Amino acid sequence: MYVQTVNGPIAPDQLGVTLSHEHVLIDFRCAWIVPPPQNSKLANAEVTTELVPILRGNPQYSLLNLVLDDEDTATGELKLFKQTGGNALVDMTDIGLGPDPSKLRRISQKSNVHIVAGCGYYRHIAQTPAVLIKDSSELSEEIVKCLQEGIGQTDVRAGIIGEVGTSDPLHPFERESLVAAAKAQNRTGAAINIHPDVWGRGHLEVLNILEAAGADLDRTIMSHMDEVMDPEWHTQVAARGVYLSFDTFGSEFTYDGVEEPKDSDRIRVLISLLEKGYCDRLLISQDICYKISLIRYGGKGYSHVLSGIVPQLKARGVADSELRKMLVENPCRILTI
Repeated sequence: MYVQTVNGPIAPDQLGVTLSHEHVLIDFRCAWIVPPPQNSKLANAEVTTELVPILRGNPQYSLLNLVLDDEDTATGELKLFKQTGGNALVDMTDIGLGPDPSKLRRISQKSNVHIVAGCGYYRHIAQTPAVLIKDSSELSEEIVKCLQEGIGQTDVRAGIIGEVGTSDPLHPFERESLVAAAKAQNRTGAAINIHPDVWGRGHLEVLNILEAAGADLDRTIMSHMDEVMDPEWHTQVAARGVYLSFDTFGSEFTYDGVEEPKDSDRIRVLISLLEKGYCDRLLISQDICYKISLIRYGGKGYSHVLSGIVPQLKARGVADSELRKMLVENPCRILTI
């Protein structure tokens, strides 16, 4: 048994405190939204701390805010995470989001943080026409190659399938991508991470497709569950045996008037799930994918869960053993191949 990192396989007990869903490098410009006339300057403006208050009103107005590609910045941010007690993270930047596995390996080496790279396909909006016409067999072959040989033209191997992007309603390509993920899981034993429509209710349909294609739901993660503050819905999804990832801590942005949950809301709902006995199936992280989420730009950085959320959970009575499960044991279990 092993965990596949960008620097090679390691023993599972070497992982330590692990963030289950992050982006160290990403090109998320597929999510760009044309800003309204009064904010047109944001489209191509350099991201500065002065612009942060405006971008918090919609981080997707800025093209440059949607790109994390600076090696030195990423290394520095991960060193701060390491100093806070972090030891590993999962980078969910897969096809459609501009993966750069060689750079990711160097960042891991320089920061001394274990990085597990994801592979597979993000949502249809991020794919080229040539990719969109591929069927599940073709897509599956590429995923298996990433896991067993290397991502792209490199020998940097992925360690998890995902984030597999889905929309609500599902696009035909996304159905093929889900089936491909299930096929690749059957061949490799790797876990699957799903990016659902964050404010939709397509989770169960996605799980039905995966299960019908032979996926092991016990080895499947449903991400971004903390964008919908509905404990009953969480319970319905958890009943399928998957892991629930509360992975947008620190993200309290507004998208054209639609507000994300506050961290206090996420904590409240997370605790309700702990009280229902789901501790063994919970993961926590931050899903950093904007410049303004980095400490360099005034954000909370990769250490927010450890420095900001864990103390609040402890103050609310969450036991050290429960925190260890969510940050150490559960990530270790799902990432072990």
